[in-house]
Amino acid sequence: MQHLPLLTTLFESVLVCAEDGTVMQRYGQSLDIKNVLQDDRLIGLSNLFRECLAGSDFETYFSLDQRERTRWRGVPYATEEGKTAVVIGIESPPRHSAPRIRQSAGEYEFVIANMRQGFWRRNAKDAIIFANEYLANWLETTIDDMVGRHITEFIPLYEGRSGRFEAEFVTKTGIRRRAIVASAPLFGPKGRSSGHIDVITDITAEHALRTRLVAEVQKMSRLAMTDTLTGLANRAEFVGELERLTGQDPIEPFALVMIDLDRFKEVNDQHGHVVGDHVLIEFAARLRVAVRESDLVSRLGGDEFAILLEKAPREIALEVVERLADRLSFQVTVGKSEVQVGASIGWAHSDDGVANVLQSADRRMYRDKRKKKGA
Repeated sequence: MQHLPLLTTLFESVLVCAEDGTVMQRYGQSLDIKNVLQDDRLIGLSNLFRECLAGSDFETYFSLDQRERTRWRGVPYATEEGKTAVVIGIESPPRHSAPRIRQSAGEYEFVIANMRQGFWRRNAKDAIIFANEYLANWLETTIDDMVGRHITEFIPLYEGRSGRFEAEFVTKTGIRRRAIVASAPLFGPKGRSSGHIDVITDITAEHALRTRLVAEVQKMSRLAMTDTLTGLANRAEFVGELERLTGQDPIEPFALVMIDLDRFKEVNDQHGHVVGDHVLIEFAARLRVAVRESDLVSRLGGDEFAILLEKAPREIALEVVERLADRLSFQVTVGKSEVQVGASIGWAHSDDGVANVLQSADRRMYRDKRKKKGA
């Protein structure tokens, strides 16, 4: 319960009302009100009064006898006899407040009309009720055409967000533009949402530049991980993927295949590097079609290749290795040159030990090469 003497110092007029609305005591400026629940000028007060008797404060506004609006603040109160009452504090706005409000409104209107940012106000259902000229021009429409439309007509992917967020707008002619939206909620009586005001900053050019930069970085990253001659992954990507596979916990089954062209130096010496490059490109293409789409085919350098078979149990890895072995020997025609190509292969599976999988595959590949030389 509020302390009555304190209230009398905070308001111009104070009324102490009984449960039936009868004014029992008055303080401050005199008001010709005998019962607040029976006065025709106080329409809408009865519900607030009853809620106050139940323990809730209230605040509302009334204009009496064509006077300016006054603020009415009601609080529950216990009389000396222990009865429940309502104390209503009444306060008039300062005399200069109306001109100041009109002046402030004019200043805000000038700022909004001339700002180099978009501005709109929307109601609780997200329908636009006001927009400035800059935003209308930016969206290639008019203010009159915008008012009444739901904001999803301009922000198709809007998800009811507040605060600061980035959004894609679509103009009336279908052009897509990017903006930062600073959104603030508005509240009406009793704290109910009455909509939002949004300040919209165009970042279309910045977004396009950022997109191009990201694409360039991704392109450079791909190039850094790609063998320029064959288009396969290079040694750097192979090493990174091998480290990832061997560092898993738990280890998913994988296999590593090492392949080395036989007598490739002789091809370069006899036919030249142009023919040698053509052989490498053709060989890389044959490797690609022999493996699964998820497998990583790499050129480690020179005539040495490696393939990582991810998520490959031993039986699946063996099938892929057998397909590869069938494609290792072939003939390439470059101009008038006929080149016979062969390769040695070795492979190892993670089931045989992750730590030495590279050494095991490499050792078996060289064993295959020595066997062919011996033959």
